Amino acid sequence: MGVTDNGQRAGSLGAAPEIGREELARFFKLTPAELAFVGSGRGRGPPDRLGLQVRCGFGLTGTICYLNHMTNLVGRPISARGQRRREQLVEAGVVLLAEAGWPAVTTRAVAGRAGANVALIHYHFGGLPGLHAAIASRAAGEVLTPIVDVLVAAAGPADAVETLRRLLPATTGNDRVLRLVAELVAGAGRDPALGEALRDALRTARVRLAERLGELYPNWPHGRRIGAATVALALLDGLMLHYLLDGEIPAGEALAALDALIAGTS
Repeated sequence: MGVTDNGQRAGSLGAAPEIGREELARFFKLTPAELAFVGSGRGRGPPDRLGLQVRCGFGLTGTICYLNHMTNLVGRPISARGQRRREQLVEAGVVLLAEAGWPAVTTRAVAGRAGANVALIHYHFGGLPGLHAAIASRAAGEVLTPIVDVLVAAAGPADAVETLRRLLPATTGNDRVLRLVAELVAGAGRDPALGEALRDALRTARVRLAERLGELYPNWPHGRRIGAATVALALLDGLMLHYLLDGEIPAGEALAALDALIAGTS
């Protein structure tokens, strides 16, 4: 590889918005012989030494050092621009997840869909597992948040059941939502980190519903509110999963039976 090619590759990495030329130079690991070769005792200034270090260390070791450095930056404060780029990466991952499942959600595919440098995935998420966890959290929110929003806005249990009667056909008829549900459940069973992301989203939804029940029924103890919220979410999740297996499930009849139970009739 020529000097020009090396310079171009160094420039492409140095162009990443979160790392500069000096940081890039510091994280290329050189052998003692290479260090002696690029030492400052031969009249070479910092720019010359940087170019020689990149030429000597741009192999596998240098690349690993660069990615390790990017991974170590996870959790540091980021700019508004960096936050927007992070959101773009997560959204691109959710789109890929809905299109083709977890096998399609690779660092290269996500970066390509977002129009970003692959190194930014290491910078923002520490690598593919962290990216997958962020995507699972976003996808779970996309599935659960709209449903919880309408339930929390309901005037009471009967109104909530009527809302579900209107909402469920639209939800189960949304192919993107159904694919996300299927991938979230499959991923949670295979990867503990994905399971934790889904559990966190479900717990957040239960807390929101329990708080609303506390407003409607201030005399209910905490355990009863959480229990009722759990049953409500489990009912909806169960109906959605059953619909994945059987598109002719009598969801309307199931909600009518629930309405009758709430009303105290048979």
